[in-house]
Amino acid sequence: MPGSAAETDAAGYRPLLFSIAYGMTGSVGDAEDIVQDAFLGLTRARQAGTTITDLKAYLTTAVTRRCTGRRGSPGCWPACSAGAGP
Repeated sequence: MPGSAAETDAAGYRPLLFSIAYGMTGSVGDAEDIVQDAFLGLTRARQAGTTITDLKAYLTTAVTRRCTGRRGSPGCWPACSAGAGP
């Protein structure tokens, strides 16, 4: 439900999530896409009836997994492409 307290709380994590995604991808566009995808996943999980007890942990995990899932994609993980990957 738009404007709900839960939605407002989730939106408060957007800067943190963006900083994680940008740090992992090195791309503003990819970081924005990953964060938006994480919020979409949150919406879907809530609609499916999933109880999320720690919103910050849920979202940061979702963003991190999406970033690592893109590891082999062009434009992601610039340090890895230079041979200095994590």
